Amino acid sequence: YAYAPLLINFEPTAPLPEVDESGRGDTALIIPCYKSEKLISHTLEAALKIFPKENIFVIANGSSTEPLDNTATVCKEYGVSHTWSPLGSKIIAQFVGCYVARNFPYVLLIDDDCLLPQICPSSLTNYEATSSA
Repeated sequence: YAYAPLLINFEPTAPLPEVDESGRGDTALIIPCYKSEKLISHTLEAALKIFPKENIFVIANGSSTEPLDNTATVCKEYGVSHTWSPLGSKIIAQFVGCYVARNFPYVLLIDDDCLLPQICPSSLTNYEATSSA
């Protein structure tokens, strides 16, 4: 199956790369979602191990003037930003997220069911450092 390599640890004894944490404040994490009340807590728990809560923006969307579930309540419990977009489109939610996080020089977009690894570089300098290794 196509997703099997994501679940396999090919190098169980490989040392973890050192990640420079000094640039973590320059990247916003944008998470577009749709009816994610039951799912997003796992994503936020993993994200908060890498990003400060001020850098995490959840953009819930749906074709309704009011939110379709309690995703906002879950986000509040974790102290992250929640924005409701009344248009049911992931692309529009991503655009809204980039606008909400416009004060950050860099953004990282992930899905609401994505668990970031703890060694995920969260700033451009870390991506450059890990890609040249």
